[in-house]
Amino acid sequence: MKKIKLNIRFWWNNRKIDKVNEKNLKPIDSSNNIKKWIWLSFKIFILIFFASLLIFPFFYMISTSLLSDEEVESTLKSSHLIPRHGLHWENFEKAFKEGFWKALFFTAIVTAISVSLKLVVTMAMGYAFSYKKWRFKNTIWYSFLIIMMIPEVGLLVGQLIVVQNLKMDVGPQIIFSITLPFIASVFSGFMFKNAFEEISIHIKEAAMIDGANEWTYFWKIAVPIVKPTIWTVIILTAFASWNSFMWPQIILNGNNNDIQVLGTWLFTTGKKLDSSGVEDGTILINVRMASAIIVMLPMIISYFIFRKKFMNSISIKGNTVKG
Repeated sequence: MKKIKLNIRFWWNNRKIDKVNEKNLKPIDSSNNIKKWIWLSFKIFILIFFASLLIFPFFYMISTSLLSDEEVESTLKSSHLIPRHGLHWENFEKAFKEGFWKALFFTAIVTAISVSLKLVVTMAMGYAFSYKKWRFKNTIWYSFLIIMMIPEVGLLVGQLIVVQNLKMDVGPQIIFSITLPFIASVFSGFMFKNAFEEISIHIKEAAMIDGANEWTYFWKIAVPIVKPTIWTVIILTAFASWNSFMWPQIILNGNNNDIQVLGTWLFTTGKKLDSSGVEDGTILINVRMASAIIVMLPMIISYFIFRKKFMNSISIKGNTVKG
């Protein structure tokens, strides 16, 4: 019986070897190579096409920001993308002079407050819901999840009513009212809940045996372990607060013209003045595009400074606890 099995295996192996040799000895099919080159060319074309769609808006923004005022006005009649009369870097200087530094200062304050308060609120929320059992935990948690399904625009009216009733839409406290939509987030609390649940119960038991109380365990053991989640929340909150427009526009419009954030400041730049210094209703697109580039620069610079943190925060490397 064993001899029959060996003969069958020997025959099968020889057959596989013969097929490989036969394939190697076949002449090269030139038509197959042509098909491969056609498919490769098609893929390169698709990549170039979609890359062009992504790059063109930035090219248009940079090119338009370097046009002269005369070229911008003539563009309405005969559009062109390349500056014909030199590069007008003074458009960026005009943008800076239209209150950029003040808007940057208030935007930095709003972003810092939003990030700091959101970390405190959502970390406490996630840690509380990471506990296995407490009364009405599931009911409250599912209620929070239902809130996530409500569109952001649907919450704006309620938020505005609260701010107006508390008289927070006038005076210095208007800075704090701009941060309100970014302080609490069910999604961030959900991320922290999952991160804290990944921590083994044995780590907490060992810490308690060594004399650590609940407060010490939370800040010195649990929080450092969920550091990737902390960076993720920081990044998402900072970008949302920095680029916000709708809520600051609702709060700041007609209430306090001395306070502006970059999102609202951008749409006030490039207004052309007549000989008497009064706005004539014309928008200088070159100055506004220069302002848009200036608004983007802080985030771009922050990315290159903290790019390692960014990549580590969005990468998935298994469980929160390693080893």
